Amino acid sequence: MKPFVFICAGEDSGDILGEFVVRAVREYGFEAFGVGGHRMEQAGLHTIEHFENFPVSGFLDVLQKLSFFRQFIRKAERQLANPDCCAFFAIDYPGLNLKLVKLAKKYGKPVCYLAPPQIFAWKKNRAKFLKNTYTCAFFPFESKAYAEQGIFVNLVAHPFFESSKNVRSEISTREKIYFLPGSRERVLFRNLPLYIEAANHLSSFGNPVFVASRKTMYNHLKEKLPSNISVELMPEDLEERAIFLSKAKLVIGNPGTALLEASLRGVPIVALIRPDFLTFALGKIFLKIRILSLPNLLLKKKVFPEIVAFPFQKSSSLLSELHRSVKLLFEESSSIKLALEKLPKTLEGNRSIQESVFEFLLKFVKR
Repeated sequence: MKPFVFICAGEDSGDILGEFVVRAVREYGFEAFGVGGHRMEQAGLHTIEHFENFPVSGFLDVLQKLSFFRQFIRKAERQLANPDCCAFFAIDYPGLNLKLVKLAKKYGKPVCYLAPPQIFAWKKNRAKFLKNTYTCAFFPFESKAYAEQGIFVNLVAHPFFESSKNVRSEISTREKIYFLPGSRERVLFRNLPLYIEAANHLSSFGNPVFVASRKTMYNHLKEKLPSNISVELMPEDLEERAIFLSKAKLVIGNPGTALLEASLRGVPIVALIRPDFLTFALGKIFLKIRILSLPNLLLKKKVFPEIVAFPFQKSSSLLSELHRSVKLLFEESSSIKLALEKLPKTLEGNRSIQESVFEFLLKFVKR
């Protein structure tokens, strides 16, 4: 069997990053096996389990899929134990990937972790698992948190930053408000009632459009949404995504990389979150930060609204808060524009994912 590397990415954002990893390792001369989505498969990944089976959000979701994860870990261990397996690439998804990191080291395989656990927010003890690991992060606050734990982190340029630089700004009038209810199925269904109410409540500000991260999510939304709300599919190509997001007047979604992607195109954002009860309770106890969205973290202050639905909170009070926040966002358009212009500068000067993958393979992986 030809030498290969094992890669694990557990959701849409990981699939975007993983595409660059797969292309780089294949260009270097290795095969790629593991977990990914459509992008990684198109780049040449031999999939042993599709990432559609993995996304979970919150502790209750994880508990419901324990049997599946146990079976997968046994399958992954066989891959990592294979003498032809030369390295392990973990991409985000720490709940699973940290277990695989431990297994990879057990079998003497070098490990590269792209988008490591967010120890700046909570669970800083996870840093110990990444000792003697080639770790690549995208944001300065991540590298600082790991440095405080004695771990060096390579800063890498996020593909969204690169694609945003390469695309000219849209001149067309922005009339749409994009709603991104989640790329994980359980999150989408949990958020959907709230997001539908929000879309109706904010219709005076612009035309509400729900955006699906992939085709399966598009089908779910077409089935569940009322006829007065349209659905559009997010493009796969990163530059096409940048153009697509540029057409929005406002983007509302979960605090993830999609909101960063939109803000890098000069679009104001609002983080709107409905966690399950257990996740909310544990977050109140253990979460070390009070800023949740990446654009605000990069700007080091809460420029854009972050609205968390408290358990048992009446939707009327939540929608009133959302309406006030959006109104204020548009009223302060000049200061918001300055913040959006400043944001890309926080991500300048880092090397590409491909360059980091090549360096890792050259330094640590035997042909």
